[in-house]
Amino acid sequence: MLFGLSVLALVAAAVVVTVLLVRPNEPAPVPLPQPESFAVTGAIVVEADILTSAQEVGGACVPEDGYDDIHAGTQVTVKDATAKVVALGKLQAGTVAELYGEDALPALLGFASKCTFSFTVTDVPGGQEIYSVEVSHRGDVRFSREQLNEELALTLG
Repeated sequence: MLFGLSVLALVAAAVVVTVLLVRPNEPAPVPLPQPESFAVTGAIVVEADILTSAQEVGGACVPEDGYDDIHAGTQVTVKDATAKVVALGKLQAGTVAELYGEDALPALLGFASKCTFSFTVTDVPGGQEIYSVEVSHRGDVRFSREQLNEELALTLG
């Protein structure tokens, strides 16, 4: 009986090997093309602290109180349409975007009024129609994939 089971197991193994070797060659599955990744670039503008910011456009800029979470290194999050985080970036150092002009109070004339913090988020996976971008904890702003081809201009305040 043991001999019969051994022979049966040997025959079954031979059949499996024969089937695997004799079956026609099947082409390897072709991987589906993956949408190309892309980068999201933009900037967020906030009110400047007039006392600690430079007094020239392009100079170092510090946001006024209430924007303490906006600074170099602050996280920028890109999410897909299902709110899944798909890429992360960070803000660059702030620069003075504009000065108070002639229409401001005379005491403010020439002082920094707006700070700009630029960002780039790389390796955002393609293939979605809608994405959202959030700076710090300031809330998601939704954009179409097409809109993300242009530099984003976000504003607080």
